[in-house]
Amino acid sequence: MNIFSWNNLDYPLVLCPPMDGITDRAFREVIANEGGLPLTYTEFVNVKSIIYQNPKALKDLEFTSNCQTIVQLFGSEPDDFYEATRIVVRMGYRAIDINMGCPAHNVVDKGGGCALMNDTEKAYRIVQSTIKAANDELRQIEPNTNQEIEVSCKMRLGVVNDTDVFTHGIKMIEAGAKAIAIHGRTLKQMYTGFANWDRIGEFVKLVRDSYKFSFDRVKIFGSGDVKTLYQAFEKFIKYKVDGVMIGRGSFGNPKVFSKKSIDKLKDFVRKYIDTPYESIPWTEIEEELGEYKYGFKELKNYAIKHAELCFKYKGEHGIIQMRKHLGWYFSGLPHAKELRSLLVRVNSLDEIKQILNEYETKYELQG
Repeated sequence: MNIFSWNNLDYPLVLCPPMDGITDRAFREVIANEGGLPLTYTEFVNVKSIIYQNPKALKDLEFTSNCQTIVQLFGSEPDDFYEATRIVVRMGYRAIDINMGCPAHNVVDKGGGCALMNDTEKAYRIVQSTIKAANDELRQIEPNTNQEIEVSCKMRLGVVNDTDVFTHGIKMIEAGAKAIAIHGRTLKQMYTGFANWDRIGEFVKLVRDSYKFSFDRVKIFGSGDVKTLYQAFEKFIKYKVDGVMIGRGSFGNPKVFSKKSIDKLKDFVRKYIDTPYESIPWTEIEEELGEYKYGFKELKNYAIKHAELCFKYKGEHGIIQMRKHLGWYFSGLPHAKELRSLLVRVNSLDEIKQILNEYETKYELQG
């Protein structure tokens, strides 16, 4: 059996990051159906919930049926990560990501998420513990394998200081992390202001210039304020990252992960990565990779398919969770306020279909 490896994925990478309350199985399958993603992440899952077999945690661990799935774990103690990791490997996971970037108070106050950037030594032990657990368990399952399960980390620039990532990120690589994803804000910023991609670029250079870390040994991804593939192209060219994550820019916008568009992006990046900035045909590339314009029927089809998957995997509760996605799908339409005011109160799949059909007829929408 071939084990997942970051080094086996084609450069450059476009990824959808793990997002709490967003990247559930239904969402992952919708975006994976576009064909441009090499993998998807689960929502973050509490290691203690896995250890105690919490039903919701086990539900969150369902695999994406049409794409490689990486499980993201959060917690605060190395021993908990060891035990939970062995469980998820037994469940079939062959790639693990550690959350060191979540700014939510209920996570940080318990020492998890971005709080780990305040305790780099403990975070180091967590990475080592997770790697050891994953491969101890793998050798129980496949005694003769010489392959290794890889562990990655997702973090922020820091807690308050936006240069903390330089020491913390390097330490995680020394612990054995094979990929580092950086959101360009601090914990203090939460999601306000702008992502500082200059700091991400400085970290890339730090890693590349270090004699310890070859280009093939560790991958660096950037995240924050990227909504289109054109903006992703800019980040690849300017900051030389291995991958760009598109999070909030994917809400109601699955086409951002279409294979056709991402293949164009990859071609442009490979062609122009060493080209002087002023010699790149920026206007031409923006025309190819800029914001995709949806017609109503296309949005309607996506929304209904997404809702059907939510209902399939979570029943009526899935429809409640779908409400926010419906708001995102139809945010830019004429009379969108009227439509969204109805969709945010839906309780059934039939109700969603009825509202969308009536809206389409009322305004005689085309496309």
